[in-house]
Amino acid sequence: EEHRARGHDIRPTTIREVKARDCETPGVLQTIMNNNANFLGSVLPAK
Repeated sequence: EEHRARGHDIRPTTIREVKARDCETPGVLQTIMNNNANFLGSVLPAK
């Protein structure tokens, strides 16, 4: 019930789904954020 209450604070359903699937792996969200940042960094032109 703890992770459920915490999930209420997060609006996007995608993050909620990830938390529901991998609630025992807290690093998953951080990994996704890092992957997104790396992806954007590789797509956007570096200045």
